[in-house]
Amino acid sequence: MKKVIIFLLVSLTYFVHSFGAMVQQKAPRIEYRLATEKDYAIVDEMYDEIEAKRPDAVANLVIFPKTVREQYVMPGLTKGKVFIAIDKAKNKVVALKKVYVIEPNELGDILQGELRFRSDGQVLFQGRATVGDEKLGDFSQRIPFKSDKLSAEEHGACCGKSICLYLYLGGAYASNEAKYKDQHLNTKLTQYALDSLKDKVLQNLTSLYTKYCASSDQSMYLAMVNGQANANVGHQLSLKPFTVFARDVLEACTGHRRDVLPVAHIAYRAYKPNFYLGSDGQLAMSPDSEKNQGQGNIYMIPC
Repeated sequence: MKKVIIFLLVSLTYFVHSFGAMVQQKAPRIEYRLATEKDYAIVDEMYDEIEAKRPDAVANLVIFPKTVREQYVMPGLTKGKVFIAIDKAKNKVVALKKVYVIEPNELGDILQGELRFRSDGQVLFQGRATVGDEKLGDFSQRIPFKSDKLSAEEHGACCGKSICLYLYLGGAYASNEAKYKDQHLNTKLTQYALDSLKDKVLQNLTSLYTKYCASSDQSMYLAMVNGQANANVGHQLSLKPFTVFARDVLEACTGHRRDVLPVAHIAYRAYKPNFYLGSDGQLAMSPDSEKNQGQGNIYMIPC
């Protein structure tokens, strides 16, 4: 009888430990969606946590001072420019990314002001790559660009002077907690955001083509732009989803599927803006320095 009881106790202990391990290993339920003004509170909490616990992320993100944060973050939420990943059990933002079609009235501020694509800018790199079907879905491999001078039209696209539709993909953050390690939050959020914009991009490309290219030999481009802090230069996690997205959109636009996609890339010296409150209580920005050095990127695919 004693042996039976011991056996039952051992079996019960094993069951409890096994069940506990299963609960711990259960993947968190993540929801990917467009953020709205109703999400400001949890986005604000995310920035607070980053400032308190993630100095590595602070170095790569633009974070506004707490007292004025709402007036600068809220416009992105109300205009549909921000996508988030939420841990449903905690109602907590675990990833965030700004993804949107750049409107003509904001193009100059982003291209010349933020990313420094201008005549007095410092060109860090210009080159090309060819992306084949076999590479399009492989997000783990970087795209190898070879140094090469860009054409006058491609340089024109950098400055907003060529026919081009621009997508902004930036402001990326993903939690580094161990339980999210295998969730690929940034890649999945980028894919979700691009899929959400597919109809708008297709409509805008078709409109541009009809207006400027249908009866002429002018080239048209689909471009992705972003800024990177020096610590992130070389990481192209957003580029592979973009090339997959571009292939699908261009197929829908032109009616034929491309086996390869030529991609042109140019990078200019840029600086991550660091904001603080001045002695007068007004928002101020630190001057450019080696500490906040980075680069502005544009990746162009001819349509």
